Amino acid sequence: MDTVLVGGLSVLAVMGAVFYAQHKINTADIMPNTKKMLNFGLVLVIVGAAAIAIDWHSSVWLANR
Repeated sequence: MDTVLVGGLSVLAVMGAVFYAQHKINTADIMPNTKKMLNFGLVLVIVGAAAIAIDWHSSVWLANR
């Protein structure tokens, strides 16, 4: 199983969804501080998705080693 390919494509899909959500948040009529907090939360989602993909890949690699 090619975990790098699957994990990489998954992270790219999450990034696309997050950037779309950030665009919608930035064009919404809400308070600037709320926008900042929501955007920060979405950046954390990207970091979390990347961490999960890297952890998955490393655990599969170590198991097959």
